[in-house]
Amino acid sequence: MSKKIYKDEKSLEQVDAILKFADRSLGTISIVSKDPKSVPPLVGMALGSSLGAAGLGKVGLGLGAAKLGTASFAGGAAIGGVALLPFVAPALVLGGIGYLLFKNKKDKEFHNKKLSRYKEAIKKQNDVIQKYQIMDQERQASESRLKRVNMELREKIDELLAVNEALLKVIDELGNDLQAAS
Repeated sequence: MSKKIYKDEKSLEQVDAILKFADRSLGTISIVSKDPKSVPPLVGMALGSSLGAAGLGKVGLGLGAAKLGTASFAGGAAIGGVALLPFVAPALVLGGIGYLLFKNKKDKEFHNKKLSRYKEAIKKQNDVIQKYQIMDQERQASESRLKRVNMELREKIDELLAVNEALLKVIDELGNDLQAAS
């Protein structure tokens, strides 16, 4: 089984940042990655630049402190003595069951949050791919138009140069005729 990357709410912040960036990118034809501070680290790395690489790192907080607190509580009860055992044992069992039910509910909520972001990421990726394909087609079409316009401009420039040469020749010849007649 693979290692979990997104272990808590804090670790999902990077996912949220990428989803927001995707919304901004999909919402405009302009480049939105010009400001390095607005680029999520993974997007910056994917761009092949260091725009967001400074913030990249392991994201996630361990539950070590919570586990340590539970262990300390259980250890304290054991040290309390055998006299308290009949009262403490049921409380520990009920507390443990309550903790497991609470943890299971929290785990399900977190799982649902991850699932929601997963579905949103897939939808945005499909939108990005679709927009990429449209823009690439537009780029190719504009490239063809640009070549055609460039060729037409060259032809027009050649035509204007030829007309200019003809006018220069006519002006020179007419000027010579007028001088000869005077």
